[in-house]
Amino acid sequence: MWDTLFTFAPPVLQAASVAVTAVFAVIGLRAWRRQLLGRRKIEIAEGTLLAAYKIKEAMAYIRNPGAFVGGSTRPRQADEPEGLASLRDSYFVPLERMQKTSGDFAEFEKM
Repeated sequence: MWDTLFTFAPPVLQAASVAVTAVFAVIGLRAWRRQLLGRRKIEIAEGTLLAAYKIKEAMAYIRNPGAFVGGSTRPRQADEPEGLASLRDSYFVPLERMQKTSGDFAEFEKM
């Protein structure tokens, strides 16, 4: 009887230890995967929040009415009256600012 026990016990113990190790490996891999996914979600959320703050500042810059006066890079026509040119320049300033801050909007859309 003891001979039979000693012949079957080592393979059974070895199989049990392999099964227990496999269970702990699966548990560990699942925890590692959750941690990686959670970290990635946090990075995306931080990037989105940062891009939203940049857009908020860009919108304040674009809509700033105090700086609509002055020169702009709008190409003028040769026969354009000065009053009309000044009016068109003031309309062009927000568009020019939008072009300058377009990278912030692209970053937000990417996130």
